[in-house]
Amino acid sequence: GDPVRFETGEEFLYRLNQAQANALPMSVREEVGNFLSVSEEIKYGRPPDAEARKLPLLAQAREIIQAEAAARSAPNPSARKAPAR
Repeated sequence: GDPVRFETGEEFLYRLNQAQANALPMSVREEVGNFLSVSEEIKYGRPPDAEARKLPLLAQAREIIQAEAAARSAPNPSARKAPAR
């Protein structure tokens, strides 16, 4: 199998930060980190409010994708912004 499938969120973020050619803007990387943190808390911590905590993740994932797409099409790095919350 693909070893990427078994990476922790921390390992994924480390690899993402090391990829210079495809580096995401810092604001997007921070949002990915927040998303992964909440996802892993739900997955491994199994909190009693897990179902309620899952609901915002889909919207957050969409915001991350939109912010990444906007950053890729921005003419300069200063136009890169984090997703709105």
